Formats: sequence, structure tokens, C-alpha cells
Amino acid sequence: MFYDSKNRAIKLACNKAEKSLEQSILSFEDSKEINISAWWDKEPYNDYCVDTHSGKIVLECLDEDYMTTEIKENIGEFRCYYFYKYDPQGDYLDIFDNADAISGDLSVAIGTLMRSKKWENIYNYSTGVLYIERFYIKPAFRGKKLGYLIFPVLVDVFSKRKDSIVTIIPAPLNDMVKDLGREEETLKGTLEYQLALTKMQGFIKKFGFKQLGNSEVWATAVMDKGLVT
Repeated sequence: MFYDSKNRAIKLACNKAEKSLEQSILSFEDSKEINISAWWDKEPYNDYCVDTHSGKIVLECLDEDYMTTEIKENIGEFRCYYFYKYDPQGDYLDIFDNADAISGDLSVAIGTLMRSKKWENIYNYSTGVLYIERFYIKPAFRGKKLGYLIFPVLVDVFSKRKDSIVTIIPAPLNDMVKDLGREEETLKGTLEYQLALTKMQGFIKKFGFKQLGNSEVWATAVMDKGLVT
């Protein structure tokens, strides 16, 4: 298994997902397609400020000979940003300014992380920050534990396999609007929303994410060989 987790729940979930994916290939359709089963072959990026990754999560079902694709289906979406702390010459880059230039949520996530005393030593040691803006699996493909299989690979691939911090702001509202076909105003503050938020927080907790104080920002660290759990 590509992800050696100490978390038993994740191990069981991944085993279940792998069994359901016999004769199948999962991939990220990014600017360069990255096959999940061969992510370690990814070439390094040349950009030195921020990398933006956005695209589809694709499932391909193969024939009995594992040669021909019988079905190719979009099962989800992702969007994330990787901020480098240093340029190729070793000069420090202002991650907060770079994040603030992109979106308010990014500046909140990066700013909260940089102000956190508990994360100061880890941040100083890290080489960059990955912010996950979107990780979405379509309703028809849920219940198979695919999220447990895909999520850590997405983190591993787009954190460049370096010592990095990963941040996320759990917010299921956009997904609920898409899934239920309802307006945001009818979902905010509802029991449905709270349950969805609790479920999302429970999912990322299994990968070592911790809430930064009382903020809406959560973070974990990718050090040496994978997610810290």
C-alpha cells in the first residue's frame, strides 16, 4: 500500500478501497496527468513562488487483460496551492503576500498558521505550505472509502514530497449546494450543514490535521516519509 499510516481506521479504509478498484486506475487530471499508482515518477516543478493545481479525479476501468479502458469517468475534483518559502537561490519568499494576492481564504489560512506559536518551530523547519482549497468526491462514488485512498496521495504529490505544512479550511457548503441543488442561504446554519462539517472535520482528523486554536483553519505536517499521524 502506498501510504503507510499508523492509523488503523485509515488502513482498513484503504484496504477496502483497493479491493473495490481491481482492474482500475485512478489519476489526477492536472496540467500534467499524474497516475496515482506511479506518483513517485513525477518531475519536479520549476516555478519558485506558488504552484496551482486544479482538475479532475478520474477513474478508468480496464478490460480483463488490463489493456483497454472500458470506462473512463470523472469521479471528483481538486484544487490546491503550494507556496514555496525560498526561491532557487535560497532567498526567502513572502508566503503571506503571495497568498493574499490570490484569495481571502488563502490569506486567512496562511496568516493564522504563521501567527500560531504552537506551529512556529514546524513552520521554521518546513520548506513550503500546501493549501487544499477543494477535495470533492461525487455522491455516486462515496461509501467506497476512495477518499481515504486518494487524499494522502494528493497531499504527497502536491507537497512535492518535501518537509511541508498542509492547511485546509473545512467548508462543505459549496459541495452541499452542488449535491443538493439548493441555495447557500437555505443551508447556512442548518443541522444538515453542521453534520456535514463535523463529518469533514472527522475525515481530516484521521490524517493528523489539528485545529489552530479557535480558528476555522486546520493544519498538519508532511515530514520525511509522509503525513504525520
